[in-house]
Amino acid sequence: MKYFRTRLAIDRRYWLMTVLLVIITIVDLLLIGKQRFSFSGQFLTFLAGSSLGHYPQMALLWLLPAYLMIGPSRWYLQDVKAGQVSLLVTRMKRRQYLGRLLWMAFCSTFISILLALLLNYALALVVFRHGSGSGNRMSDFQGGVEPFLHWQLLHPTITNLMTILIAAVLIGLFATAIMAVSFIFKKTSYVFALSMVAWFIPISTNYSIMGVLQPFQETALRTQVLILAIYILILLGITWMGYRSEVKRDEL
Repeated sequence: MKYFRTRLAIDRRYWLMTVLLVIITIVDLLLIGKQRFSFSGQFLTFLAGSSLGHYPQMALLWLLPAYLMIGPSRWYLQDVKAGQVSLLVTRMKRRQYLGRLLWMAFCSTFISILLALLLNYALALVVFRHGSGSGNRMSDFQGGVEPFLHWQLLHPTITNLMTILIAAVLIGLFATAIMAVSFIFKKTSYVFALSMVAWFIPISTNYSIMGVLQPFQETALRTQVLILAIYILILLGITWMGYRSEVKRDEL
């Protein structure tokens, strides 16, 4: 495991991925500041998509596979291209090698997303600390709407932290699934194309995963839980299929 931690520490592309995420979230705050919103920072976070046109959020979430392939999700493709897979497998079992690749893809992405979104949340609270909006006051204007939205407006802190955690886990799992796809299709172009399809479908349907990744949406709690559960099962299924296919190939 020390090898993978060291590899992550010196992976410039991983740090580039992390810095890009922070920059995108800061740009989002700057755009919101120019719009002079009077709401509390609780409702002006990056995931809330409050900036005009949602351009920074779209730049990240709509192009997520391209962004993730800058980081450790590309490691297996990198090893294949460099002819290092056989060498690394001699130092550890193939199962361990593949398993650790998947684990690093998840952990590194999860930590980057979590820290960047928490930083964005903290900055939003500081920058817009004089905002006039509050959960109680905003909920007064939501009579008759979806009960879960009403609950979120009454508990914005819990809602934001919960959404940030869900986003970090979900994007971490997606990075892991991208890695697993690379076990089967060992060309960057194939992996990227399949990843874009696997991401574009769930964000463009009537039951979009974006309804789970964005707080303060008028999507029922039951619907959000169902969407989240289905997508997590799909990502875990893809990861397992990719892992098993590569392990079986070695056993033949």
